[in-house]
Amino acid sequence: MDRSEIAGVPRHFERIKVGDPTLLQAEWILLGRAGVDREVFEKLIGKPVGDSFHLIPPFYADYGLNITIGRAVFIGYQCMFTGHGAIDIADEVMIANKVNLVTAGHPVEPDKRRAYITVEPITIERNVWIGTAATVLPGVTIGADSVVAAGAVVTHDVPPATLWRVCQRLSSGISSGVGPPPQIAGSAGRRDSEARQSTLARHEEIRLGLVSRYAFG
Repeated sequence: MDRSEIAGVPRHFERIKVGDPTLLQAEWILLGRAGVDREVFEKLIGKPVGDSFHLIPPFYADYGLNITIGRAVFIGYQCMFTGHGAIDIADEVMIANKVNLVTAGHPVEPDKRRAYITVEPITIERNVWIGTAATVLPGVTIGADSVVAAGAVVTHDVPPATLWRVCQRLSSGISSGVGPPPQIAGSAGRRDSEARQSTLARHEEIRLGLVSRYAFG
């Protein structure tokens, strides 16, 4: 069977054959440098990136031509984007080290798992912050101003100005394909404020303890 006929995969394999030499060359340059020129990354994705783009290599992508990058985007080292489906990253997005954006998968049913690839796009809206080693799965949209906690697995859309901080638990019955709804913490701004207040209180407690220790023996 021709790979372009595999169910669920866009018919872009002809473009992959053309894009592969550029992709491999760009990956080699990215992996071998302490910094990265935007021109090199633009060759990898086949289109311009926005102003103030910064990436720390190494960076891994199996198909860069489906990636779109906005203005003032930061990407940390050892990130992996699987670009079978579109990956659309808006302005002012921060992506920490070792983040995975995964647009491709396989059917959950055991008898179909090897039969074909499923593909769904990922959209990351403006001013999103994705923490270290988080994984975003196919079909997810992360709303503007949201925060994804380090190590989180994002299985559903994240509303704007929201903190996604836990991994969804899998259901016991694999045939159902879904588990209970993920827990989403409230407003990112409110959570950040509460966290800062708690941290400041703890620091003050430690400071007073040290003062008491050294001042009064």
